[in-house]
Amino acid sequence: MLKSFFYGVVLFLFILFSAIVAGDLKMAMSFAGGLGLVCLVLSGAFSRAFVHDQSAEETDEPEKEKHMRWKWTVRTCLFALPNLAGAAAVFLYLTGPNAL
Repeated sequence: MLKSFFYGVVLFLFILFSAIVAGDLKMAMSFAGGLGLVCLVLSGAFSRAFVHDQSAEETDEPEKEKHMRWKWTVRTCLFALPNLAGAAAVFLYLTGPNAL
């Protein structure tokens, strides 16, 4: 499970490095924030958070499928976490007291 977090950190660092090379930190904030939000929406979809039907709660889903849903929900959340935190850190850096 922590591999997902590590992959999120590596991808954020790649996005940050690319933005520094391009000379536009706003690009890092928007790409990392967008990726993090997409992963959070996917996490909600995997956990069935958007289902408003009684039948979703009453299904006799096999235990293996419940475990896989939970696993992918946690994985996407852990992948989104460093990207959202990094986007927030870049935002705070850009709007901080030393901002131009």
